[in-house]
Amino acid sequence: MVYTLGRRCGVGRERIRELLLPIIGLRGLKLPGKRLLQQALDLYCDKGISFADAYNAALMLAQGQKEIYSHDADLARIEGITRLEP
Repeated sequence: MVYTLGRRCGVGRERIRELLLPIIGLRGLKLPGKRLLQQALDLYCDKGISFADAYNAALMLAQGQKEIYSHDADLARIEGITRLEP
């Protein structure tokens, strides 16, 4: 949904978060990792990184992982994560 709204429909990051957070937060919606998705949306908006990077960063933080080998410099923007050059 993030990709479709952002790339195909031209919706801005903040608006995407505004649209998706209420859906993710629905009590009747059984969705594993709701908090993880909420944090990923926050990182996506606040850090200006791709949603895939934001989700991976949120997952790392939730699991206590602090280092990642990656060519992707965007991950260095996330507090608590250290990007290591492969």
